[in-house]
Amino acid sequence: MNPVPGRRYWVGIALGLCSALLWAVYNVGAKKGQLAGFSPLDLTLLRFLGAAVLIVPLLIRQHGLPPLRRTLLLALCVGPAFPLALNQGFHYAPLSHAVFIGPFASMVVTNLLLWVCHGQRPSADRLLGALLVVAGLFVIARSQGGTPPGTGPVWLGDLCFVVSGSLWGIYVYLMGRWQVPALGVTALVGVLSCLAILPVWLLLPGSGGHPPVAWAEQFVYHGALGGAVAFVAFGLTVHTVGSGVASLFSALVPPVAVLVAIPMLGDLPGPMQWAGVVLATVGMAVALEARQQLRRRP
Repeated sequence: MNPVPGRRYWVGIALGLCSALLWAVYNVGAKKGQLAGFSPLDLTLLRFLGAAVLIVPLLIRQHGLPPLRRTLLLALCVGPAFPLALNQGFHYAPLSHAVFIGPFASMVVTNLLLWVCHGQRPSADRLLGALLVVAGLFVIARSQGGTPPGTGPVWLGDLCFVVSGSLWGIYVYLMGRWQVPALGVTALVGVLSCLAILPVWLLLPGSGGHPPVAWAEQFVYHGALGGAVAFVAFGLTVHTVGSGVASLFSALVPPVAVLVAIPMLGDLPGPMQWAGVVLATVGMAVALEARQQLRRRP
């Protein structure tokens, strides 16, 4: 892969960090929503509703839509199937497994596709940094502990996390290969996913039994931040620095969520969580070849 120009590279890094931060806020907001009694289907609908409601009006004004065929394939990856596999995994395996398995599977799938399909082998720094990030995720997962719900075999939950992580990895790869507009893809995936989820949500008993203020708060977390702005920022990250580098930011979400939970939930990290955050941060700096990129700046 050709070196990315200095200024363009750092713009892509900033966008990737922005998406990781927004998804971390989204994850902590999801925890608040679950504690408030929102069902996984409620939160999934809000996630895609945000992209449909907030971005579609912009596309109508710009008259810019990505190819529907490619958007359908992307929707298969990150549409309802992605959160469905993730939420199903929580029925069998603890959250600590999801923190580690999902991001790890995503990074492996994206970089494996780049290697097999395009011959883009990751550099030594990229591999070392990715291993440090994975080590940080493992430490954070171990610190969270938790016990499985006991409704089935734990391996089945782990398999669900592998599926969800792999779907995300394929999405990152396809976004980089096709270079489809991030704004248009986010909007159309939101619309298509809403059309698939809304009939089911309306038919289920007990849907919508929350005060409007609670719905508005969760819409901000899931629809505006997690479902719209973060997806657009991440799509631009893929276009700017490539799929291989962008896949690292998906793995950065759990460590950032540990920090975000301090002001949002009052959860102070323990020593192992701090160690995991430090490992992941150092790993990101190594994987992004920050030292070499700084030397290239004029």
